[in-house]
Amino acid sequence: MTNWISVKDELPEFHKKIVFYVNDQSAAMKGAFYRNRHKFKSYGKYTEVALNKEDVTHWIPLPEPPTK
Repeated sequence: MTNWISVKDELPEFHKKIVFYVNDQSAAMKGAFYRNRHKFKSYGKYTEVALNKEDVTHWIPLPEPPTK
């Protein structure tokens, strides 16, 4: 199990799928960190949300899906 990484310590690789924690919303979101404007983006089936780096406190790599 990987521990959460503070954005103060390290930012994720661009376009890599991650889970990130948004402090003001007390929520974890699946998405990625994008080079364009250095924003975190969460995307779902019907929604897409762009967040500034300042809104996100921690991130963790998205684990591989189960094989069975």
